[in-house]
Formats: sequence, C-alpha cells, structure tokens
Amino acid sequence: MLNGYGVTDHHAMIHALAHLPHLLDNEKQRLIVNLSLGFAIPPGVEVLRLWMRETYAALEAQFGANLTLENALAALQGDDRATLQAILDDLHAALKDIIDWLTTHPQILMVAAAGNDNRFFGRRAVRPEPRWPARYDGVLGVAAVGRTGEPADYSNRGDATGNGNGIATFGGNATRVNDGDLGVIDTRMTPVDAVIGIYASEQLTLGTGENETGWVYWSGTSFATPVITALAANLWDMRLAERRQHPSLPAYGPQELINEVVTQLFTTSRDTTDPDTLSTPTIAASQEWATQWRGFP
Repeated sequence: MLNGYGVTDHHAMIHALAHLPHLLDNEKQRLIVNLSLGFAIPPGVEVLRLWMRETYAALEAQFGANLTLENALAALQGDDRATLQAILDDLHAALKDIIDWLTTHPQILMVAAAGNDNRFFGRRAVRPEPRWPARYDGVLGVAAVGRTGEPADYSNRGDATGNGNGIATFGGNATRVNDGDLGVIDTRMTPVDAVIGIYASEQLTLGTGENETGWVYWSGTSFATPVITALAANLWDMRLAERRQHPSLPAYGPQELINEVVTQLFTTSRDTTDPDTLSTPTIAASQEWATQWRGFP
C-alpha cells in the first residue's frame, strides 16, 4: 500500500481501511490498527494561512503565537467562519466517513500518531493539534516525549482540546545534525535520545551512506504509537479474559479501552498550565521501560 518512500494516496488508504472489518472472522476476534502515519491534510491554522490569507493575518495580529484552530473558530463569525469550516469539511470528508464507521465497530480500535509538525510551524506557544486521523474522537492519538519525559520538540499535541483520547510515550527527542530538519540524527550525542530499530535496506535514507549495521535510530510520534498499540492489545486481551471468567462484568469495547489507557495507566498526569503541553497524560517508556508498566502481572 505504501511506496518505497512510505507514501500513498488518500484513495488507496481509505480503500485499505474499508477492508479492515473483513479481516474479522467472528465476533470473538479483536483488531487493533496501528496508524503510524498521518494524512497530509494541513492542520487548521495552516488552512487559514494557505486559503484565507487576509483572515489569517488578522487573526495572527490578534492572537500572535497563541493562534490555534479552536480560538480562530471562536473569533470568526459569519461568512469567514462558514468558509473555514467548509474547507475543513471538504478536505477530510471521505476520511472522516471511514474513521467514523470504524470507530463505531465494537471489535476495532484505531491508534494513530499525532504528527511531527511542531518543528515546521514556527514552534508556536501552543503546539499544533493532532493530525488526522489521530484528531478524531474514537481514535487513540499518540504524542511523543524524550527519554527524560519532556515533550519531544517536534511532537504535535496528542489530544485535541476536550476530546480525552490522547496519550504520550517515548518516541525519542534526538538532536539533529541540522536543527529544524527531520533528517539525520546526531549520533555523537550520548546517549542518543531515539528509538533503535532494524533497518533492512542496503542504503540509509537521505543519502547518508551504506547500512553497515542493520540498525538505525528513529524519532517521531510514529515510533511512540506502536508502544501504545502493544499496551492496548495486552490490556484488551486481559480485560476480555476477565469477562470470560466473570460474564456479569460490563462490556469492554474500544471506548472503554481508550478511557482506561488515558485515565488509569499513565505515570505523568496531564499538565494544563504549561503552554508547551502535549495535552495528554504520559506513560513512561524508554529503552529500559519494560519493568515499569503498572496494572500488569
């Protein structure tokens, strides 16, 4: 589905998502979909900048670095507000339809990366909202922190304000050779604040030479997301096993799973006073995280 650069188009992705329920053979099976990707739909503030430049200039003068989609929609009235909302609706109508359908399926959980846009949009006082599909209600959005628990400088918020469907965990916060570039990690820094993973290609990306070891460093919300996906899979399996032993327990579906991950398993609570907040609680994780989970035998 993805090409050699990890890219596809909206039609191919939506077609693949529509096929997911057919992978379930019976009502006892569960499916967790790890979407370590984001759809290239501009965040709301960028929609303003690209298509409503005069309105964007006025709002930027009013809000400065604190300009967000939420306060833009609150400030706009009449035709300007209707135009912005129509653009947003048109940009992701097909994606929203398929995600809304999947998130109402009682056997499917969607987990999605929040996105790495904070580095590109001027590091505003308020981080960019999650990319779609992480932004949607019913999808568990994942932001990233570094090995000491600080928000990764590239990470979007993991939760759109008020949704309560975001979490953050280790995704690395490595120093780049060129600051502001998502490219080459500076391995001269010790320790390297990054996820370590297998890489099979003979050549490294971005023209950085031959792959001599088969291992590379990665940073991004895409690499935090599988940590949460694995946690959610184990937790869902455990809760379903409890219900097989005790049938009187209430049903436990995707929304109950999201609620438990976000409200019960975190090790650092949501900080609403920090303007640089990820708007999520954080689950501690690093290369040494395996013994630190709570709630597991």
